[in-house]
Amino acid sequence: NDIVKTIEINNENRNINHIVISGGEPFIQEKGLYELVYKLKQLQYHITIETNGTIFNMDICNLVDLMSISPKLLNSVPFEYKFKGLEVDKLNLIYSKKWQDLHEKKRINIDSLIDFAKFSNNIQFKFVVNNEEDLNEIITIINEIKKHSLIKNSNVSLMPEGYFAEDVMEKSKWVINKCIENGFRFTTRLHTLIFGTSRGI
Repeated sequence: NDIVKTIEINNENRNINHIVISGGEPFIQEKGLYELVYKLKQLQYHITIETNGTIFNMDICNLVDLMSISPKLLNSVPFEYKFKGLEVDKLNLIYSKKWQDLHEKKRINIDSLIDFAKFSNNIQFKFVVNNEEDLNEIITIINEIKKHSLIKNSNVSLMPEGYFAEDVMEKSKWVINKCIENGFRFTTRLHTLIFGTSRGI
């Protein structure tokens, strides 16, 4: 109720009609998410949910206009080598083998991804890609989903990984070429290109 009231207060002139629900992972709170989406649909908003695709809920999907799914690739696993160079006390604060193993175990739910692809009216898969290994994993995931659904490569968007605008621009040409080769769509990190690393944007 509070979220809906806030939206309505800030949208008196109805200039906003597209609501994007993101996270964290929205589907962790399935009951609350359903109630929110239901109320927003009654107010005739176009609704997109951004999710990692590990939790499927048919009732929510039936109300949503676009499911934007970003599965976590192997590059997202917080392996210890990624923190190389940190002092031991800082490393202990941000890394644990238990956290690494849990993330690796939970990052992909292929059955859930298949259900999203089969039962969502409008769907896109969006992957952050850094290198050829990422691309190979993406193609493997999409090919498995295609065995059970009608999704096409045109439902897939690739986004170059990059924290700085220079990184994004450098990788964009390679990613664009891979999109052309595979029939994927290209999307960039517009917020990074415009605002860089500024916070609070």
